[in-house]
Amino acid sequence: MDNAIFQNGATWLRVDFHLHTKSDDEFTYSGEDNFYNSAYVNALIAENIRVGVITNHNKFNFAEFKALKSTAKKKDVFLLPGVELSVNDGDNGIHTLAVFSDEWLADDKDRISPFITAMFPGKTVDEYQNGSGISDNNIFRTVEELDKTGLDYFLISAHVEEKSVFLKLGAFTFEAVKFALLDHENRLSEKLPKISHSHIRSVDFTGGILDGKSISFSPELNTLIGIRGSGKSSILEVLRYALDIRIDENDTDREYKRNLVDRTLGGGGKIVLHTLDRHGRIYQIHRILKEPANVFYEGKLQPGVLIQETVLRNPLFFGQKELAAVGKDSEKKLIEKLLGSKCDQIRRQIVDQKTLAAEAIDSLSKERNDAEQIEAQIKVKQDAEF
Repeated sequence: MDNAIFQNGATWLRVDFHLHTKSDDEFTYSGEDNFYNSAYVNALIAENIRVGVITNHNKFNFAEFKALKSTAKKKDVFLLPGVELSVNDGDNGIHTLAVFSDEWLADDKDRISPFITAMFPGKTVDEYQNGSGISDNNIFRTVEELDKTGLDYFLISAHVEEKSVFLKLGAFTFEAVKFALLDHENRLSEKLPKISHSHIRSVDFTGGILDGKSISFSPELNTLIGIRGSGKSSILEVLRYALDIRIDENDTDREYKRNLVDRTLGGGGKIVLHTLDRHGRIYQIHRILKEPANVFYEGKLQPGVLIQETVLRNPLFFGQKELAAVGKDSEKKLIEKLLGSKCDQIRRQIVDQKTLAAEAIDSLSKERNDAEQIEAQIKVKQDAEF
């Protein structure tokens, strides 16, 4: 069910690691029990939360979690099992959120509840399954006990300032969430990051060898992986063709690349690009083989609209051989393509500094000449006086 969410690859999703349910004394629900699961998941969706961790105080209700997880999955929400543990640190204990992997519930067996019970030896459930119950173990001892199980988990401090965060995830799995936290510099954010550059959202093929196929793209990095001859270059060259990016006149593979487009689209084949410009407007680029590209906005043909200015701002295209080219000035040319107009301001600053330097040199030269003339006139004066 998560295909729709990840159809463009890894995406930013709002995550809440600290959720309680009606199994917790501090949670209240006034609706009908028959609609509890749906109401709970709908409340998460209303807050744009797509990943949540059920962390009741020192308890885990296996049956309730399974029912909630099943309902959530149908609505593209991912729930993870967890617990809010009160460990014996500080004056009043410290609340720590433990998040568990699927292994803890493998074979439809609850391994979380027995672990929680072991954290409170000699105490009844009424004594510790609440917000005031405190384990005899401190955080270090708790980690030791978790490690002894040999099962995967991670810990998060409870009651931090942020109620929820955004994680960049590529799948609804425990491993994906843990990986995002480990790579927090790139995959964790307090606010939803905004994509401000133009990009291709998807491409549809009609006719040719890719007839009926659609490919979705991420606004960030996309990678095509396949064996030699699997069609990676064909897709790239057809994208180039649709964007009307001309092949370099000095490219020795010009004919090969043109043939790739002909073979991929076939007679009368068509490609449609769904794009987003830098202002967030949606465009479509239609191009039939051997015909000019057409740009559509809000379903209407827009004659005269420049693809490489209005639709996709200054796209850069490099083939494999272009990147690997070795020759005179090849590295300089590659850098020029990569940086493009970004260098213009620097170049203008260099010209301005050159002008200032030349003026300073001229001024110094003039002052030197003036000094020499003064010295000569002084000698003339001295001679005249004599």
